[in-house]
Amino acid sequence: MKHFVLLSVILLNTIFCSASSPTYSLLGRWIKTKITYQDRSELPEDMEMKYQYTRFSFEKSNKVYISFAYNDKGVAFSYTIKDKLLNVANEQGYIINTYLIEKHSDSELILIQKGIAGFDEPDCLRYIFSAEQKYQQSSPLQSNDIISIMSEDTLFKASEKIYATYTGKTSFHEFLTANIAEYKQVSATNNFFLASFIVRKTGEIDSVQILESINPNFDSQFLKAINKTKKSWQPATYKGHPVDVQMQEQFKFTSSGKFVSAYDFGQKGKDAMKAGKYMSALYYFDLSLKARPDNIEILYQRAVCKLYLGNKDAACEDLQKVKELGGKNADQLIENNCK
Repeated sequence: MKHFVLLSVILLNTIFCSASSPTYSLLGRWIKTKITYQDRSELPEDMEMKYQYTRFSFEKSNKVYISFAYNDKGVAFSYTIKDKLLNVANEQGYIINTYLIEKHSDSELILIQKGIAGFDEPDCLRYIFSAEQKYQQSSPLQSNDIISIMSEDTLFKASEKIYATYTGKTSFHEFLTANIAEYKQVSATNNFFLASFIVRKTGEIDSVQILESINPNFDSQFLKAINKTKKSWQPATYKGHPVDVQMQEQFKFTSSGKFVSAYDFGQKGKDAMKAGKYMSALYYFDLSLKARPDNIEILYQRAVCKLYLGNKDAACEDLQKVKELGGKNADQLIENNCK
């Protein structure tokens, strides 16, 4: 009888402890949707992290990759979870951050970052994450997220809302850097390299274009390196189906922001369009308009480019902006294409 009572107590105690110590499986990719102080007050506007893209990717190997760009796998850390505490450690095993798991579900994760004095500080940071699939579903694609529409095939522009995933052990950028011998030679110079490529719905890559070249050696080594990744891509998905997406890769070898802006991307776009290279032209026009969104001429040229690529909705948006900014040359195109 004593043995039976003792066994019952042990069993009940085990059940009680299990119930009071929930287990968490954070596997998957989580996108930060909001960050505040623990007391829910807003961060100052000048704090970069307030609007910075942030993704935590938890893998089965007890690795978490923290990234601040959608197309970068991020930096690898190890992690452990005990009770409600998530510990993140560097390669040497030193804990660099501890988070309290405030809430966890299939679609939402809320973490409180530990401060110097623990979790009682009002200025501890409170992160709200959304599962990436939900995040992308809640950020519907617009006409400007499309590059071209040909017959029934749509080519999307990579963004945090839709992108192909490189499945290698490191980030794609790190892989390229390690496989381009010329990288060390040009890293101390003022240079800019820009390339685009398409990841098809099958996971294959093609249509690699070097838009801004550094030198023949760098270009050749880049092409060889990207060719090695042909079987290392997971296609982008839209509404649950794989789709074609155009990705970009760039290298900036400069400490001056003025260096990149000195490029006349608008003229390069017009030259590319004259040569019938409409996808390249569109990319240059996008870069030009990032620096000067109210450039009526480039807006008009981009609209024409989008019409060539079959994306009427996006073209009409640009034409409407041209008209709103006082441009007189958009009326005929609007009448012919935007009814």
